[in-house]
Amino acid sequence: MSWFIFLPLFPLLAHSIPPEYPPPLATIPLYTSDNSHYAQISIGTPPQRQSVIIDTGSFYTAFPCSDCPSCSAKLDPPFNDHESSTGLEVNCGQCENKKKAHCEDDHCVFSQAYAEGSSWSAIQFEDFLTLGSLSIFFVVGCQTVETGLFRTQAVDGIMGLAAHEHGLMEHIEDPVRRVFSLCFRDTGGHMTVGGVDSSHHEEPVKFVDLHMQRGHYSLRVADVLLNGRSIADGAAVAVFNKGKGVLVDSGTTDTYLPSIVKAAFQREWRRATGGEERHDNGKREVSRLEFEKLPTLTFVFEGGVQFDVSPSNYMEIDKEAGHYTSRIYVEEDEGAVLGANAMAYHNFVFDARNKRLGFAKSACL
Repeated sequence: MSWFIFLPLFPLLAHSIPPEYPPPLATIPLYTSDNSHYAQISIGTPPQRQSVIIDTGSFYTAFPCSDCPSCSAKLDPPFNDHESSTGLEVNCGQCENKKKAHCEDDHCVFSQAYAEGSSWSAIQFEDFLTLGSLSIFFVVGCQTVETGLFRTQAVDGIMGLAAHEHGLMEHIEDPVRRVFSLCFRDTGGHMTVGGVDSSHHEEPVKFVDLHMQRGHYSLRVADVLLNGRSIADGAAVAVFNKGKGVLVDSGTTDTYLPSIVKAAFQREWRRATGGEERHDNGKREVSRLEFEKLPTLTFVFEGGVQFDVSPSNYMEIDKEAGHYTSRIYVEEDEGAVLGANAMAYHNFVFDARNKRLGFAKSACL
């Protein structure tokens, strides 16, 4: 049995970006921890470093405060708001996003819960948030309570990038600059803010219209294929497009499909792999020949643009044990999620202003 690590290798061919995208205001390196991609930001004056998961599925930015008894040790010390000369605690009468915030002990408090079960509660605090060379005066969450993965993860907090009036991108003064891109690879990658860098692209950017004009980066499909064969008939397509539709969510590590396609998915999986094994999410030994037979998952979006999720993206390898695990889960009630594993080795352009999302194969340096 021979073991290998199969990673996509792309030639570095530059392709043009539409002229409305200026060069980035900032390019930020990304790192990985527990399959999540995170950036290092600075808060306050003098600057205090915090590590934050890059999450296009939410819009709040928050990290542990020094006054957080439930917060665990992280990559960086907790943020001390008392040591920042530029920080301002948000007055109870001026709470940001009043539908989600409330006044508690003269503090403006808000919270966020996530699909996998973790949550946090925080005091609203306004200060300078610095990403690379870009600095924005912005309301963040100084966490006083953490639960679930927020307690166990090494990364300090989270930076929400969903298209929302209280999100970070809406606080960039020039509306033309309210665009960002994410390029993930297994060891990190990079993020651009305020523009797009196409120098690492292997192909032109393909654009798809956003299904939801605000909030989530949601797309609609016309079909979904496994090894080029449809697994979504008319009824299944409707389920994919139901609710929030197909979300591009960098804060979710894996890829999720609706359970309505489970039988068709198994049928085409067996056809592609020679009918020997059904698809599951358990650890398995896979030879090079077996790996090469694994099928490609293809999303055909409305308008005809296609996006491929290759085995190199959805099969996670345990390098020490030599086991592979499929990170496609066919269990959603409705809609679907293209998580960080599907996004890898593509540069994703998030352009809520023009109501579109783009992607191009990339080495993601």
